[in-house]
Amino acid sequence: MPSIVIVTLLAVACTIEPPLARPNPFDPDANEEFWVAGPDSVHGAGTKFVMRLEGTVPLPPPSSMLVGWHSSEPTMVVGGAGGEFMLLTAPSTYMAIVIRAELSDKVSFAKTIYVGP
Repeated sequence: MPSIVIVTLLAVACTIEPPLARPNPFDPDANEEFWVAGPDSVHGAGTKFVMRLEGTVPLPPPSSMLVGWHSSEPTMVVGGAGGEFMLLTAPSTYMAIVIRAELSDKVSFAKTIYVGP
């Protein structure tokens, strides 16, 4: 009799446990969404700003993820280590620049920001 109670308790305990959220940005069939977050616009030469990768589920700490950060205008917007950038030279009028978080050569996420004087 005690063994039936133990087995029943184990079966109930296993079915009550919710599935763990395991975000996997490399899985094209994943239900989670990921995006690059940060400012929509930056102005003034020398301005520093930070971009980050976010998702519908918590991601591991940035220091544990190998994310390559890139700018579509690397001579104007420099940096990228840890998502930290600086507007090195400001254009005379606002222009669109793409900031990209690259997880591999096939998986990346991007955001368009506007930089200006």
